[in-house]
Amino acid sequence: MYALLHGRMSFAKIFGIVTKYFANWGQEQITYRFDGYKNGELVKSVTRTAVTGLTLTARADCDVLKEDATYDVTRVELVARDQNGNRVPFANNVISVKVEGPAKVIGPDTFALIGGARAFWVRTVGKKGPVTLTVTGENLPAQTVALTVE
Repeated sequence: MYALLHGRMSFAKIFGIVTKYFANWGQEQITYRFDGYKNGELVKSVTRTAVTGLTLTARADCDVLKEDATYDVTRVELVARDQNGNRVPFANNVISVKVEGPAKVIGPDTFALIGGARAFWVRTVGKKGPVTLTVTGENLPAQTVALTVE
């Protein structure tokens, strides 16, 4: 805006820059790739494009719970990712969790992602056996997490 107000760039020039590098209106998708090197060796590569699809990853901290004198718990982490595997920080999709087997969710089983991620806790209920968690999200493919209560 400074360049326009002080006569250093025309509106057409600024509009061309914005539409080419930021808005990308009517153009094919632009891909940005960032490579990180340490001591001359590639250690990380990140690809950024416009988000065209979301997936949900679900991962439990521990997949074997022990049934003993008291209940055992584990945390299940959810992250919304784009087609390049990057976390999508603006995702706030509604998530529902269904539990099959001797366990239950601590707290509500329906909640929203915050900043593209969320976690919930699952506890045992006094029995042993396999547990299947089915996590479904608004406009997201369903994910399952398998646990065992011993």
